[in-house]
Amino acid sequence: METNIDTILSGETPITRLTETDKQAIYNMSANYLVSGKSAEEVIPHMIARGMPEGEAKAVVSQFRQEIAQAKLDKAKKDVLYGGLWCGGGLIVSILSYSAASGGGTYFMFWGAVIFGAIQFFRGLSNQGPAQRELEEAQAEA
Repeated sequence: METNIDTILSGETPITRLTETDKQAIYNMSANYLVSGKSAEEVIPHMIARGMPEGEAKAVVSQFRQEIAQAKLDKAKKDVLYGGLWCGGGLIVSILSYSAASGGGTYFMFWGAVIFGAIQFFRGLSNQGPAQRELEEAQAEA
């Protein structure tokens, strides 16, 4: 039986068989719910109500949680890296500028790069721990 995607997403009609298009729509909806902060316990019933078998719904949500946690961890690591580069680069260029002007010239302090980099670095550092714990929890549940 072919199903209408609007019927699936509205949850009005029980589904006996899902097409790949229908499954993809449910996957997208579930991923959006998880990214927006809903818990697995909130998302799985929505998937089941729309015709997804319980085992498949749990497996999909588990995979999504792992991917979301990994993406958060990757972003935190990039923030640490790029923040350190901006901050360090700003400091190095500022020091070089000061050294070049040590005989009585004008020098530049690159405060924007230093401050921006420091903020990004510490934001990434503070996000790494929670992201790592979230990933470990998601992997343990898989």
